[in-house]
Amino acid sequence: MIEMDANQIIIATISGLVVFGILFYPAMKLTGAFIGWYRKSPPRERENLIENLIVVFFAAVTSGLIMQGLVGFARTEMGLKGPWPFLLFAALDGMAAFFAFVSYRWAKMGASALGPRAMVLLIVAGSSWFQWSHAAQAEQAFSAKVAWSLMPVIAAALWETVLRHRRKQWTDDCQEAWVGPLIPVARWWWDPLGSLRIARLAAMGHITNPTEALDLYAMKVETQRRLAEAMGRRWRRSVPAEISVRLRQGLHIRETKQLTDTFLAQMERDRGTARDVDPQVFFEAVQYYLKSTKADMPPSERGLCEAFGVSPKKRRWAQKVMTKAKEIIKEESAGMPVIEQRADAHV
Repeated sequence: MIEMDANQIIIATISGLVVFGILFYPAMKLTGAFIGWYRKSPPRERENLIENLIVVFFAAVTSGLIMQGLVGFARTEMGLKGPWPFLLFAALDGMAAFFAFVSYRWAKMGASALGPRAMVLLIVAGSSWFQWSHAAQAEQAFSAKVAWSLMPVIAAALWETVLRHRRKQWTDDCQEAWVGPLIPVARWWWDPLGSLRIARLAAMGHITNPTEALDLYAMKVETQRRLAEAMGRRWRRSVPAEISVRLRQGLHIRETKQLTDTFLAQMERDRGTARDVDPQVFFEAVQYYLKSTKADMPPSERGLCEAFGVSPKKRRWAQKVMTKAKEIIKEESAGMPVIEQRADAHV
């Protein structure tokens, strides 16, 4: 037994107290933060934390038992020496953990994760066979062979149970925003064809909100009406394929509406029928801005464009309208005769 004098005992005691004091403060802070997070978390998060701790504990125990069998199999049956038996276990267990983690992430995003789960089952089957072979080589009893070979199966069954439970929670969270039928029964009676189209759009876009489904359907119908009004009944043969296909299939309706706005604006510019170059529209916009200004409610540039069917990107057109209206107001306030604005005046 090593004997220590009084100075060594004092130095060791002081060193221990210093180390304890250094580690005590961050440990208390971490503990306080964890307790605060646990108290503020919803009940489901607390339950998930407890489940995860239990799963980690049993997975660690099962992994240690699996390591015993795989390391013995690598040394006895495969003849591996040195660190290679442990590397074999690390490789198999690491691949299983990787595919299990990928399946967890895919399930969280709503995917089926069939591929990663199949790889986990394949690795588990191989590990079980290695365990059985090693137990048979060691001439163990039948019950011991079954116990060793069932270790990987138990771990996989535990993980699969957790995965199914989590996936059900995520599905319930996505659907709890709307409870009830997506389309009311009365709408099916009044407009069965339109209701069927709304249900089709909702199913293709994974939409569970009835208001959003109705908005998309109305946007699609309005976009088709504008194209038919501008190009006739055979507009599908004249528009770009990305617009025609998306409207026919009901895909990416919002992006298709923006593409349609750009296409129609370009077509109007090519034909010379765009509203931002129409003198009559300019004259009406000036009169509208004059009346709104006198009523102390002048519209913004965007509001002026929207009021006269001009693209909100045409801010320069709105600025010209405002400038012309301000000139008229300035001339009226100065008592100068205002020249009548003709409808055919050039912008």
